[in-house]
Amino acid sequence: MQKYTLRFKDSKIEEQYLIHRSNTLQFPTLTYVTGGGSLLLIINFFVYLISEKYQNALKNGIVSFYLFLQYIILRKYVKFRKYSNNALLICNLIFIAFEFENPDPLKTYYDGYLLGSNQMLVHTILMFANDLKQGILANLTHTISKILIVQLYDNKMIAQQYVYTILLSLSYILIQYEIEKQYRNSFFLSLKDSTWEKMIPLFLKKPYFLFSFNKEENAYQIISSYLKEYFESETPLTTFLYQSKVSSNESLQAYIQQLTVKSIKHSDNLCLFNQYLNVDYLNKKVSISIIAYQFEKVIYAIIIESEDPIRKEQKLKYLQQIQIYKKFFHQQIMPINKVLATMQKENYHPLLTNLRISLIEIYYQQSQVCELKIVTIKKLLQKCVQLFQTSKNAINIVCNEDIKFVTLKHALIIFLLEILKTSNGQFLQLRINQLQNATLQIIGLNHLPQSEIFKKSKEMLIERVLEQQNCFIFIFMKTPQSSFSDYFYIQDSNY
Repeated sequence: MQKYTLRFKDSKIEEQYLIHRSNTLQFPTLTYVTGGGSLLLIINFFVYLISEKYQNALKNGIVSFYLFLQYIILRKYVKFRKYSNNALLICNLIFIAFEFENPDPLKTYYDGYLLGSNQMLVHTILMFANDLKQGILANLTHTISKILIVQLYDNKMIAQQYVYTILLSLSYILIQYEIEKQYRNSFFLSLKDSTWEKMIPLFLKKPYFLFSFNKEENAYQIISSYLKEYFESETPLTTFLYQSKVSSNESLQAYIQQLTVKSIKHSDNLCLFNQYLNVDYLNKKVSISIIAYQFEKVIYAIIIESEDPIRKEQKLKYLQQIQIYKKFFHQQIMPINKVLATMQKENYHPLLTNLRISLIEIYYQQSQVCELKIVTIKKLLQKCVQLFQTSKNAINIVCNEDIKFVTLKHALIIFLLEILKTSNGQFLQLRINQLQNATLQIIGLNHLPQSEIFKKSKEMLIERVLEQQNCFIFIFMKTPQSSFSDYFYIQDSNY
């Protein structure tokens, strides 16, 4: 924070603070002031109207209307809610202006004392709700107005009264400064706590629980967690605390409770304890770290440092076996596809075509190679179109032989096959242009596929889509997005 203005040096934090203060303090204060102030103004309006003091009645009516209008705008349009601070300052200045009215000579000393005390309380509430800058401005304005009112109606202020009034005003500014400073520090600490809670999952990749104990509900409450499918339970925290054994008869929950009570009695540090220990969980040995930190309430963290060796070995064997089956599956798909192609040449049947397309999509969808390739687009289109070309299903390709661009080949094949599957015997014309970006124009297509695999491939390849009547224009990205691998390389392709 800056020393004198108390503004946060980070503009984003300053903006968050102003929004927080507006929502939690300033707008609620404005709600009460508008309700109470408007009620008094309306009562005065009718009193002056009955007394035939039309000028005073008009003033009260206009101010009451303004307060309602101001409040309605800020309540209806949330984007203007941040101006609640300025609205409070305007309310304060309006109430100061009312004090310049000529006082009623029939009023007694005690009437004036009560009225002055009430008005000062209203000003104090409004100044405390304001931010520091607006609060100080309201305070100085109020101090000057007090001196002017006395000079205007009494003209009997002595030097001692000037000094007393100014010193009280300066003292009040110091109080405003300290309250604003504490309020901002409290907000900053709260923001830091919530930021750490959000950051913990980003750098702590081991399974963990961050939790506290709610005394009112007599239950543990999770603040944050990263389980990595380690716990097979709908209530993993409670399950782990009660089923983990530190010793033969003592649960982890009982151990943490006893350790907390002991640490609070004998430790003045914010960190109550930080221990590393082994527990028995469902007949497995698990190494964990447990940490407790006290600030207003006790926050606990349990970090699973290591899994049971037997379980880790079982997981590893399972993943290795999956890879073996996957490799075998891929090796079988293309030979089957070639056999189907031969059968289709001898005896065409739509079922064989659909089966071939499904096998190709499965092959490329399950491919682990996410590499960029330089693709000759016309050859690739011709191979895809061959699967759909029949006497009833005419597909025309308009593309220069030399057009090539870098793309994710496996995603592009799936993208094209999904589009061609939706043609349903329509005449299609595929046009490829290459200016700044490669562009695919499909004429005769009524609608896009709705499958998830098409949406995924489009997300990886296409920058934007232009739609016209029976025509879609796809503009390809210069650098396709891959969600399978952060590393890829470019190699040439036969088509």
